[in-house]
Amino acid sequence: MKRDWAKLVENQKRIIESGFSSGNALICGGNDGIFFENYEGFMQGIDAVTDCNGSGKAGNTAGNSTDPLPVTRDTIFHLYSMTKAFTVTAALMLAEQGLIDIDAPVSRYIKEYADVKVRKNGRAEPAVEILTVRSLFTMTSGLSYFLDDPGGDARKFAERWRKDIAAGNSWDTVRFARELAYVPLEFEPGERYRYGLSHDVLGAIIELVSGKTLDAFFTDSIFRPLGMDNTFFRQKLPASLEPKLAGNTVFINGRYQNIPLPPKPIPVPLFEGIDSSAVFSGGSGLVGTARDYGVFLSEFLRRDNRLLKPETVSFM
Repeated sequence: MKRDWAKLVENQKRIIESGFSSGNALICGGNDGIFFENYEGFMQGIDAVTDCNGSGKAGNTAGNSTDPLPVTRDTIFHLYSMTKAFTVTAALMLAEQGLIDIDAPVSRYIKEYADVKVRKNGRAEPAVEILTVRSLFTMTSGLSYFLDDPGGDARKFAERWRKDIAAGNSWDTVRFARELAYVPLEFEPGERYRYGLSHDVLGAIIELVSGKTLDAFFTDSIFRPLGMDNTFFRQKLPASLEPKLAGNTVFINGRYQNIPLPPKPIPVPLFEGIDSSAVFSGGSGLVGTARDYGVFLSEFLRRDNRLLKPETVSFM
């Protein structure tokens, strides 16, 4: 089959011209790995001295001028929720080893989830259904990203986190998940789907059963075996690679401009200003190159998958 790469590249350029993003990466791959890649545009906002085609100079925060940096195969992007695919993979690797039971209650691994509550009719009531590990995979746990907080429970959770940090008591992945158990669920486990913090709790289970931080487990079991040398949790990005981290941009008055990146370690507005370096977000914490992510995805099309058994991949 003849592939029209020129048409794809033209569409990449149209994305930039439309104001959707200042730059982008295109990766095409299959069961034999990556077979086409192309990079267009720039990896940061262009302050009001440059048009959207990138001609001219980009101003930095010091007020000096510098050439805008192009998107290349080495550009590192915030992977955000694409992190969830790694967390699911890691959890299934441990399930294959018999260390995680997908249909077990979450409380088997994190005892605080034995007595979760659900917010109903304005009140927090004991959950009727059991919160299982499977519900974390499928995001039917009742955990959310706190876009609604009718009882103020999520706000109190964030305040508790801030106070602990101010007192010098840092949180880690497991502590985050334990404290989250005291925030009432939005609905009974298994009742319906809601995008949220399910994979952050799944990440804590991975840490507990593996005896490693999520960062170390991903590195040892996924990144290193696949040769993904440019993927990290945001707080572990080497200082030497910081200049390659793509900015967060918005298209205003015909120009791309930088806007602040969401707060670390979990990009939820409620957690603004909180930065716990030991909290590794299984739902949104990774940064990496598009090429690395292409390598990861291609692995699941291989007959000799190096991470999971064929039946596990089908289940996934």
